[in-house]
Amino acid sequence: MTNRPNASRMKPVFKFLFAVAMLLLFLFIAHEVIREKEVMFDNGINRWMDSFSNPQVTSIMSVITFFGSVYFLVPAYLLLAIWLWIRISRTAGLYFFCISAIGTVVMVAAKYLFHRNRPEIPLVHAVGGFSFPSGHVTSSIIFFGWLGYILIARLRIRGWLRWFIILLAILICGAIGFSRVYLEVHYATDVLAGFCLGILYFMISMYFRGRFIQKGLVGR
Repeated sequence: MTNRPNASRMKPVFKFLFAVAMLLLFLFIAHEVIREKEVMFDNGINRWMDSFSNPQVTSIMSVITFFGSVYFLVPAYLLLAIWLWIRISRTAGLYFFCISAIGTVVMVAAKYLFHRNRPEIPLVHAVGGFSFPSGHVTSSIIFFGWLGYILIARLRIRGWLRWFIILLAILICGAIGFSRVYLEVHYATDVLAGFCLGILYFMISMYFRGRFIQKGLVGR
C-alpha cells in the first residue's frame, strides 16, 4: 500500500521524460535528414517496399491512407468536437476544436520550416506541399489518440479492453504511416518524425487539459 503514492508521483515524471524523448528523437531525425541529407535509411525502406509492391496492395494502401487525410479527419474532428460540446460540456468541445486547429497549424508550420520535398515519383497521384513531417501521421495520432482516450474515460473501460483500444489506435496510425511510405508520397523518416511530433503534441494537449480542468476552465 505504501508504494502506491510513490508510483502515482512517478507517473508525471515518466510522462515528462517520454515527451522529452519524443522531442529529442524528432530533432535528431530532422538533423539527419534535413541538415546532414542522410538518405540511407529511407532508401533501404523504399527498396524493401518495392519488393512487394503490386496493384492489389496499392489499392489497399490507398484506402488506408484515406483515414489520415483531410477528407476524413476534418469531418471527424468536427463531429467529435460537436459530440463533446453536446454530451460533456461546451468548454470540452471548444478545447478539442482548439487543439485540433492548433495541431494543424503546428504541423503545417513544421513542413514550411524544414522545407523537404516529397519523393519525386509517387505510386498514385502527385501530392502537393512539403514532406517533413508527415501530416497524415501527425494528425491521425492526435485524432485517434483523443478518440481512444475519450472512449476509455467516458465508458470507464478497464483491463484488457482498455489495452485493446490503445493498441488498435496505435495500429491504425501505424498502418496510415506505412501506407504513406508505400505509396511513395513520404519518406520513412517523414513518418517517424510525424509519430514523434504527434505523440508529443497529444501529450502536451492532455497535460493542459488536466490543468484547465483543475482550474475549472474545461469540463470533464
